[in-house]
Amino acid sequence: MLQTCVKGFEKLIETFTVVCLMLLVVLVALQVVFRFAGFSAPWTEEIARFLYVYVTFFGSIVVFNKGGHIVIDFLLTRLPMKIRNIVEISINILLASFLMLIIIGSKSTLEVNQVVTAASLRWFKMNYLYGGVLVASIIMLIYPITNIWRLILGNDQKTLQDKE
Repeated sequence: MLQTCVKGFEKLIETFTVVCLMLLVVLVALQVVFRFAGFSAPWTEEIARFLYVYVTFFGSIVVFNKGGHIVIDFLLTRLPMKIRNIVEISINILLASFLMLIIIGSKSTLEVNQVVTAASLRWFKMNYLYGGVLVASIIMLIYPITNIWRLILGNDQKTLQDKE
């Protein structure tokens, strides 16, 4: 049951990221067409920039899930398993710490920018953008915490980042 919910949530994040990427491509193409026609639509550029942030952060969740981030494991694979686990735990602690910094920073940014709106889109509060960063970072934090937990318990199962 839990595994089904997790897979459904992962699919939802993946679908959201793909939709944002498709909208980004459409808006950039629309901007090119508008400029070619001699018409300027600044809102297309601004929404495209916001979508780019969403694609970056929510896409990182998808990559975390699939274990697709760049890893240089030349030395790591040659270490004895016990030392390798210590190094992997250390890496995941560093990663979790970095994500916590992003969470703290985006939370304080949300508090400061409660009334700030986008330049060409007065209805779009900047908190919608910073909130996406906060939510994506919290979701990403689940992966290194889960990896640390599994490495400490010594489970033979692959970590979330290693699954294919």
